[in-house]
Amino acid sequence: MGLKKFIYNSIMISLPKNIIQFLLGIVLFTIIFGHFDTIKAVIGLVAFVATYSCVYIFNDIFDIEEDKKDKEKLEWKIIASGELGIDKAVTILIAMLLLGLSLSTFLSLWFFAMMLLLLFLNLLHSSPFTKFKKSLYKTSINMTLIEFIKYSTGWFALTNNISHFPVWFILTLSLAYTFSYITYKFKLDIKWVKNNKVVAGSIALLTMGSYIISLLVYTFPVSMIILFIAPVIVLLISKLFSWEGRMKNMLFIEYVLLPLLLISLLILTNPVVKSMNEKLVESIDSYKELASNAMPSIIVKPLENITSTIKAYESLDDIEEKINTTFSKLPELFS
Repeated sequence: MGLKKFIYNSIMISLPKNIIQFLLGIVLFTIIFGHFDTIKAVIGLVAFVATYSCVYIFNDIFDIEEDKKDKEKLEWKIIASGELGIDKAVTILIAMLLLGLSLSTFLSLWFFAMMLLLLFLNLLHSSPFTKFKKSLYKTSINMTLIEFIKYSTGWFALTNNISHFPVWFILTLSLAYTFSYITYKFKLDIKWVKNNKVVAGSIALLTMGSYIISLLVYTFPVSMIILFIAPVIVLLISKLFSWEGRMKNMLFIEYVLLPLLLISLLILTNPVVKSMNEKLVESIDSYKELASNAMPSIIVKPLENITSTIKAYESLDDIEEKINTTFSKLPELFS
């Protein structure tokens, strides 16, 4: 295998994206708690990258015949191009799998479970027996779950805490990524939108809804505003340069848009930006209080119930304890 193919393949092309997705959780944890465990972060990163690299290998094996017919994909699909034999690919897959899953056990049972779930969901996506990626509806749901877990890996490599976990923010990013994936996979255009109003509309509404909640709930509104403006600017730039081809668009997103995700959060360390952010948080809180007082109890009460239910669980360990307690009581119910 030549140097170009060693660098330019499914795993290496997606490596920056996966690293950034993992680091997002580290940055969020640091913003909220003020510190992070470097050793855990490094172990988690290697475990995640190694485990998720398996996904690209078995995906390329499943799609080998289809990829052989696609000239653009042949540039980086080294199994389809014959640069890497299936036997060697399987050997690499097993080695990556053992490395990733072994390292994940040093962090927590929950992180190990997340790695297994990522593999399972991707098998559903890629396997010719399930054919999830051939279905727009299945792809939309499954890809959102996959990306939600991926964006969460950095956080849960460090902690099992869920009370401070920015679930709405992670959901916003996951839905946005799903939309970009569908654009890449199904070659989105106006005609496609008209023929798939339910899917396109649902993803758009959910993304906007979770974005607004994130803007109101979390303590980094400046970052949220940047993340709203940045994709628009990136889209305009891509139109300006008239980039064609799925690979160029994918690389543009990975090397330009995703780094902006981290930059938008890291910029809060700047004293001036931090001061602006704090003032914006205060303004939002005051408007939230006014809105809450003006809203009818029939709307406020359910929201308060949801909030109290979420806060009842401090960490994943509390959920595990609740599940164990529930299962221990099952014999009594049937006796």
